Amino acid sequence: MIENIDKNNELKNDIEKTRKQYAMDFSVFYKFKCEEIDNLSVLKWAPHNPPNITINSYIKLAGQFFYALLNAFYQLVECYAYSIAAEKIVQSHFKIKNTGYATTWKYDFRNYHFYMFIPRFYNIIDYSAFLINELSNPELLVKDNKNGEPKQVDYESVKMSLNKVIKDGRARGSLSVNDLSICCDALDGFFENITDHGKQIIKRYRDIITHRYLPGIDCIMTDIERTSSKTRIRPDHGRLFSIADDTVSYQYYGVPEFKFEELQPLAKLLILSADKSLNKIYFIEPVKKAFTEIIC
Repeated sequence: MIENIDKNNELKNDIEKTRKQYAMDFSVFYKFKCEEIDNLSVLKWAPHNPPNITINSYIKLAGQFFYALLNAFYQLVECYAYSIAAEKIVQSHFKIKNTGYATTWKYDFRNYHFYMFIPRFYNIIDYSAFLINELSNPELLVKDNKNGEPKQVDYESVKMSLNKVIKDGRARGSLSVNDLSICCDALDGFFENITDHGKQIIKRYRDIITHRYLPGIDCIMTDIERTSSKTRIRPDHGRLFSIADDTVSYQYYGVPEFKFEELQPLAKLLILSADKSLNKIYFIEPVKKAFTEIIC
């Protein structure tokens, strides 16, 4: 009986200790998050209020879609800042050999926030492309004969079309020739300062997490793949051995697919380049008017 009471008291003490530790961690965590956002110094140019009221439809569309785009970008920044803050908590626990807490913060908090960063970035560039196409009335993409709309509106298709149409010196919809040039520069700038190798990592990560499975970051989520599928970003990196079952062969791996220390610098560059690109889009005439003029 006494032994059971002692065990219960010990359990209560452990729970209270854990609760206090996480309370301290989270207070520092939010401080680190705010510091990281300040250090990024993005969105300094952005309007703080929703677009002005107008009955001009194309101005209204420009303002509301751009405001939604700004909110999506702010969520991307938060996503990054939370993961960096969590990584700082991880390192602080590792320094004092609190391995259990460090592991929890690494996989349950840092990775949780960081996993969807790159897919969210791809959302941003597609949202930007959609806005630009809508403001063209839409005249940028070839329309599908069935419903009079383009088959697909995304970053690549709009970017390719812009590079072509700016050469003829003709406006498209509510976008002037100068606006089209600005939009072209903006879409080109989303991957500014990203090397070809970096672009490959970003694209493979996005493809895997969107269409295949949840990849491991600093951990092995899956250690096997069918040889011909070539799912992993670096198919030969960390390969241990191969096994053939009748007509199918499989590769086994002993290292994580992705490392946070490799992805984090790329993520920061993407945020900084996106901030510059969105700033450019803000200054195309329909968008700028939506936030600076009251048009009836």
